[in-house]
Amino acid sequence: MRSRLTRSFAGRLTLLAATGAMTALTLAVPAAHAGGPPRVDEVNIFTFAEKCVDVQGRSIDIETPIIQFTCNGAANQEFRIRRVDRERVEIRTFAGACLDVARASLADGAPIIQYTCHGGANQRFRIERTTAGRVEIRTDAGKCFDVFGSRTANDTPIIQFTCTGNVNQKFVIQDAE
Repeated sequence: MRSRLTRSFAGRLTLLAATGAMTALTLAVPAAHAGGPPRVDEVNIFTFAEKCVDVQGRSIDIETPIIQFTCNGAANQEFRIRRVDRERVEIRTFAGACLDVARASLADGAPIIQYTCHGGANQRFRIERTTAGRVEIRTDAGKCFDVFGSRTANDTPIIQFTCTGNVNQKFVIQDAE
């Protein structure tokens, strides 16, 4: 597991200078071929607890919670990150759905769920580099993905919460094996 966390995500992310102290990350997505969508490889997203971001119960249903769970190599722990504009990305699940801030909420504690992709702002995220190869995933509300309560247990929900810089809001994105 630790070796997966230290592998390079080379070729998938490009650093861009942003205003202020943060550096934004955008995907280096190859140009579309013959009018098709850009190719984006699958990634795992690791939490501070060295667990994986996971679509709960391997469900394909909309409104399924996104949680932290022990990494097991299953498809529900693999995501496709696709650039939608210069600063934002959409994150697709194994079911072809998108990560989504439930009900387009602006509130702290709003769950991150799997939902039908519709292009709304609540399905657009900014990935910002922090330290030691970690990133914050920021929502359109200017909040961060957050492992609820800094818990290390399986099934802990991923929520939207005011960015605090705490470790439970830091993630590592790596190529899926």
